[in-house]
Amino acid sequence: MTPRPADGLRVTLAAGVRDAPAAAWDALLGPDASPFESHAWLAALEARACVGPGTGFLPRPALAWRGEALVGACAAYDKDDVQGELVDDAAWHLAAAQAGLPSYPKRALTSPFASAQGPRLLAHPALPPAERAAVKAALLDALVADARARGLRAVQLLHTTDADADAARERGFVVTLGLHHRFRNAPPYASFEAFLARFRSHRRNQIRRERHRVGALDLRTRTLAGAAIDEDHLEIVAAMQQAAQDRFLEVEPLVGMPHLLALRDALGPWLELILAEHAGRPVAAALNVVKDGVCHGRYWGSALEVDALYFEVCGYATCERAIQAGLDVVDVGPGGLHHKERRGFLAETVPSAVLAFDDAVGDALREHAARERERARDIAQKSHRVFIR
Repeated sequence: MTPRPADGLRVTLAAGVRDAPAAAWDALLGPDASPFESHAWLAALEARACVGPGTGFLPRPALAWRGEALVGACAAYDKDDVQGELVDDAAWHLAAAQAGLPSYPKRALTSPFASAQGPRLLAHPALPPAERAAVKAALLDALVADARARGLRAVQLLHTTDADADAARERGFVVTLGLHHRFRNAPPYASFEAFLARFRSHRRNQIRRERHRVGALDLRTRTLAGAAIDEDHLEIVAAMQQAAQDRFLEVEPLVGMPHLLALRDALGPWLELILAEHAGRPVAAALNVVKDGVCHGRYWGSALEVDALYFEVCGYATCERAIQAGLDVVDVGPGGLHHKERRGFLAETVPSAVLAFDDAVGDALREHAARERERARDIAQKSHRVFIR
């Protein structure tokens, strides 16, 4: 069904999220929003020059107005490479390659450097459903028309919600499915051992052996939160990330101090840092965002190549902390399917959607996306088999 036009609605494309009033933007956020859709985060990326000319993320947000009231918005960025998208996007790249065309430049409707699932098409929650649908359609239409005029190859929503994927499908987008890995503290576990009790015995023993190996090296973890995390701690995270990248040159370039400072600027009260230390000196770090019962696994690095250290800091210690704090979910995003699944981070489907401007790419995309959706659903359906109950 095509949404009816909203009376008096106009859509403008801005040079940045900071062109929108912060309070008005945040009033558009519903209960399905993550911290990474907030005006504070998106504006901090602009203020710290993490996005903008020369960064690979050129802001082009769409703002929907009725009179002087902001009733809808969409964070959008023109991209010329994959850096910072943090998405498994095989269907789109395969389709472009099959047609003999490049995948970029494109317009990404996303939150940069964040794999958190969330709404991409913001419409004021007080609007009636039909009006909300019309606002979302108007945002998409404006972004698509402008992207075509600028010679881009596609418009894509990344890590979005089912509702926004449906809205995009109605405008001709092809929906793809990726996998995010999540630990769910449901029913709430009394302890980490209670969580382990759900695993088959060989997996349970594997996890215990991994934790023992890390402990035998006299590595200890501690957690800092909120105001206790200062700039020196962020420099430790940046150094650990650089050390990890120096060892694994095949990984996507990691964020640096400007990104970490933007995170502190925008989301400081919700930051949580897990440090692994040897003799009081940090050797690994994971910086997470914890808000509204969800721990969003964000940035990781280590100075040492230690077996199972990643799983201890980003997995077991994080889950243990979540159980103690009564959190609902630890979301560690896409990638690492079998490694994460075997440790209790089960696969769940997360939609994206793409509109290709070339017909040959669009035809190939529909074929690849159909196979991708089937595969993702099959993996997610079987993911729970790591548990015995």
